[in-house]
Amino acid sequence: MTPRRTATIHDRLRSTGLVIGAVLVLAGLLGWAGTRNILRRMDEALQRAQRDAHLASHLASAVTQELQAAASPPGRRCSTGRSAKGIR
Repeated sequence: MTPRRTATIHDRLRSTGLVIGAVLVLAGLLGWAGTRNILRRMDEALQRAQRDAHLASHLASAVTQELQAAASPPGRRCSTGRSAKGIR
């Protein structure tokens, strides 16, 4: 082999290595950005689910109070669960 041909092969290997390295760095950045986006969306979904669970708990509590008030004898309790004495 001639020195010129060896330099050409070396240049090609170096440039190919640089291209592969750049592609790997780009793929890593895209993967990181995608993962970050997924985590952000999961966090938003979790916050919505927690808010919905909190509202459902309050609704269940209010329904339970209303059912208990309806089950008590008339004149003993109002719908808020307080004594109805003196309320007309």
